[in-house]
Amino acid sequence: MPKIKELGLTLPINTWKNEDGTWSYDDPDWDEFYRVIKGDGPCNAERLKVRNWAVENGLWVREALVNEEAKSTVPLA
Repeated sequence: MPKIKELGLTLPINTWKNEDGTWSYDDPDWDEFYRVIKGDGPCNAERLKVRNWAVENGLWVREALVNEEAKSTVPLA
């Protein structure tokens, strides 16, 4: 926790330091946690958009790798 606080980061749960120097925290919202894990998170749509773009635009690379008739050359260097 000290490093998290030092970096200026926050956690989505309530945390506090006990008198004995240990840290305690409330349980997270488990319903939200499982919702995000199942694909309904804040960045899921963007992540899928980037993944689909990579699949579509990388098709030529995958096709070239499996094409046994394609000519290849040895680099000069």
